[in-house]
Amino acid sequence: MVSLQLSNVLGVGTYGMVLRGLETKTGTHVAVKKSRVSTRVKRSLLKYEAQILHLLRGHPAIPAVHAYGRFPHFEYLAMELGGESIKTLSPTPSGTQLRTVVLLAKQLISALEHIHSHGILHRDIKRDHILTSLSDPCQVILVDFGISCPQNVLPDRKRYDPEADRKHIVGTLKWASLNAHRGFNLSWRDDLESLAYVFLFLLRGNLPWQEFGESGTLIGDTAQTRIIKSSWTGSQLAAGHPSVFGQILDDSRAMGFEQMPDYARYMRQLDELYHSCGFSDADKSFDWSPAPSVPAAVLAKFPDRKFERTTTSTPQLIPGQLVSARLLAGPTILGIVPKDELWGIEECHQKTAHCKWRPAIVLEAAADDDGHQSIKLAALVRNAALGGDSSVSIKTESIKGVVPWSSSQDMHCYVYPAAISCIVGAVEGDVKYRVQEDVLSTLQDSFAASKKDHLSTEDRSILENIEENDDTNPLLVHIKALHPDDPVDWTSSRAWLDEIAYIHKERAADNGYPWPGSTDDDDEEEEEEYSNSYYAADIADWDNRQQERDRTLTLAGLEGNLAEMEVDIPVIKEVVGHLYSGN
Repeated sequence: MVSLQLSNVLGVGTYGMVLRGLETKTGTHVAVKKSRVSTRVKRSLLKYEAQILHLLRGHPAIPAVHAYGRFPHFEYLAMELGGESIKTLSPTPSGTQLRTVVLLAKQLISALEHIHSHGILHRDIKRDHILTSLSDPCQVILVDFGISCPQNVLPDRKRYDPEADRKHIVGTLKWASLNAHRGFNLSWRDDLESLAYVFLFLLRGNLPWQEFGESGTLIGDTAQTRIIKSSWTGSQLAAGHPSVFGQILDDSRAMGFEQMPDYARYMRQLDELYHSCGFSDADKSFDWSPAPSVPAAVLAKFPDRKFERTTTSTPQLIPGQLVSARLLAGPTILGIVPKDELWGIEECHQKTAHCKWRPAIVLEAAADDDGHQSIKLAALVRNAALGGDSSVSIKTESIKGVVPWSSSQDMHCYVYPAAISCIVGAVEGDVKYRVQEDVLSTLQDSFAASKKDHLSTEDRSILENIEENDDTNPLLVHIKALHPDDPVDWTSSRAWLDEIAYIHKERAADNGYPWPGSTDDDDEEEEEEYSNSYYAADIADWDNRQQERDRTLTLAGLEGNLAEMEVDIPVIKEVVGHLYSGN
């Protein structure tokens, strides 16, 4: 029986936190995971993780289990206390010293082989989960087995489409395998792929998709990361570095579901690399000083790749110009802006088919802080005013230059209820036609304020919903020179309102927000809420409480006596400190 004294918080997760603890009898410092869970939950997270770690014991990279205990409202897992994570220690953006990366790779490949040999998948390998050992400064430990599971209970099939079904992928977005992005059950290859990403990040100091997926919706971020991740091969990512690290990634992506990685070959290649570089066997300590920058020869070797973020250059628009404008629904929903890595990929533009070309006038134009061109547009119709103060007439004679349409084709400018602000994604053609300055000034004054009085209740509800969700991601627009015979929509009285509603409805769904008039199509029975009787002063820290763990995420499919395994784990009899005490 073990008694624990808790002190400071080391980290916080979705269903709990990690605290520094002290075994009062032995004086041993431990890491203590604490999670809120009802006694009615049979398959709890930390009990499962304790079983996993106990099963995997015996390898230096597997943290030792000290004790497990469960009390009303909470469960606790005391385990080996680790040092800093390699996420904290690894230098960016310069990358980590090659000797350190090779040493880490050898330890982690060995750990992965050990884990897999026991029939277990980690499923969430990333830099955050690799800690230095406090007992051996030349060793790391792999932590957080909370979503681990036996591989043999997962058939080789696609379970769901994370993007279409708007569900989370398994693991962590930046480090997850392509199979995780596609919704397939994971296997040995997917742990190896995530580990390869760790190695490549350490070498490079970055990964191309680390800088994407931060300006879109939750699902848009997932799509951006998948698109970029799938466009890079291991050999491209490892350019300028030892090829074995790129090979590990390429091998993992080519493996079959049941195929085991060739751990021995990778260990042999890493040994050969270590000695060929003249690194000492006497010194296995980690060097966290920055590595030299990526060789300039990388760009020459892979000239088709962009190793830094770039933006495309477009002709500059000026206020008063008459243009054809089409909202780029696809990129706007994804949350991307004109940059080479994503902008040129067709998949990013698929949903733009929902949008029409519309005649418009540029009311304002400027460059934003990121160097993109930002404009404000108002829509145009021909031959019929909309009534009230919602439109302004534009006579043919007020347009500079010789225009190829007659005075009988006078235009009217209106808003939807306000001129829309956009980021210019592309400009085609020479924009020739522009209204005179006095007309432009009148338009700018007329449309300076939002006009919602002529909107229906439904339309007002849409605009209010956009404002309430604070969805400020910019609209992207494609601009062309306006010509009289262009197939643009001169008749709509709603301009971009329906298209903007479509864009924001998609973004709201991707973020899990409600939308006016939408219904919940999820016919699944709601899970019973457990553990709703805790009312201590720190209740705000424990809003997320565990539900019953899925039966497939247990050790039931493995050989061995699990009941005996539980007996082998010392029991926590008392916890003191950190407000709540269980005994």
